[in-house]
Amino acid sequence: MSRGTAGERSRAALLACVLAAAAAAAVLAPSVAGGFVYDDHRFVAENAALREPSILWRAFADPSCQTSDGTHAGLWRPLRTLSFAFDASVLGGSPAAMHAVNVALHAAGTMLVAALLGAWGAGPPAAALGALVYGLHPAQAECVAWISSRGDLLAAGLVWAALLADLRGRAALSLGLGAAALLSKEQAAVWPLLLPVSRSLAGEAGGAKRRR
Repeated sequence: MSRGTAGERSRAALLACVLAAAAAAAVLAPSVAGGFVYDDHRFVAENAALREPSILWRAFADPSCQTSDGTHAGLWRPLRTLSFAFDASVLGGSPAAMHAVNVALHAAGTMLVAALLGAWGAGPPAAALGALVYGLHPAQAECVAWISSRGDLLAAGLVWAALLADLRGRAALSLGLGAAALLSKEQAAVWPLLLPVSRSLAGEAGGAKRRR
């Protein structure tokens, strides 16, 4: 029995991604009205280094520039720091704008999860549901509502994108995205371990489709 044309399946998959992302953004959008909280002050609001041109190299070479008081120098998350510098110089450093960036990053990550689930064989409804579980899980609230937690959003989204690029045969792009994830937060170190798992899931999904 036909399960729809390739075009229809592609449109359904795209709709699943968009709906999941929109739902995640809508639920967490109220965070845009919040101000700076907790670590946001040290990492962002009071960090004058973010507004200096030298941040372009200090983000990579001088971890002490991550905070206003030089603490947490043991962390090395240059891409997160550069994203804060972008907010400060281009968006004016307002908390609303920075919260909006976090919401957008989380929505994009949720969309990538839906796409990845589809690549692993889930139909559009299942992919949308799985992405909704990811996007609306209470554990995501802090990552989105705290500007200083942006490293989690960047690392997760870039890992999902790296896995998708790998499944589509874009090895160089996957490597670049995985490296960018590592520059966002160290937890992205699991990315190489996820590659064979992702390929296996996609291979099983492909085999199941051929047997139909």
